[in-house]
Amino acid sequence: MSEADAQELADCFRLLSGPLLGYAMVLTRRRRPLAEDIVQEAFCAAGRRWVKIRDFSDEQRLFWLKGVARKKAIDVFRRETIARGKQMEIASAGDASTHSAVMLKLADVEMWAALRKLPSRQHLVACMRFKSEMPIAAIADELGVSVGTVSNDLKRVRRVMQKVVDDFIDLGGQG
Repeated sequence: MSEADAQELADCFRLLSGPLLGYAMVLTRRRRPLAEDIVQEAFCAAGRRWVKIRDFSDEQRLFWLKGVARKKAIDVFRRETIARGKQMEIASAGDASTHSAVMLKLADVEMWAALRKLPSRQHLVACMRFKSEMPIAAIADELGVSVGTVSNDLKRVRRVMQKVVDDFIDLGGQG
């Protein structure tokens, strides 16, 4: 992306992020952190497709961004619905393996709660690597940083993950 395009995208963000956040708040039933994530993802998509949408009017850009935001919100609610169904399956199983499954789920929840406390880039790197299963080079390219920076961020992420696992085991989280 050229410097002029980057500046125009930044101007677009300043102009349209407010209205898009309001729309995302409605979509997410006023869950602000989720709405903010959706806005960020929509603008990331705009950056990837800037060649296509840079000639749009501001109204057309907002319409395009709202379409992306709507799809992202639907994806979130679809995943949450599936997760609720899985939680119900776990709760209704009632055997010894259920205990292990529940403990693994609790460990996962604790892990991501700890990772959300990291600086935003490290949290984003963790999501891209462990949720989206992206290669380190692709993460570096997407974020516009070096592979070494991503590797260092992942080292910090892994230390936090190890601490959560160690604390979880110490608290009797293992069977």
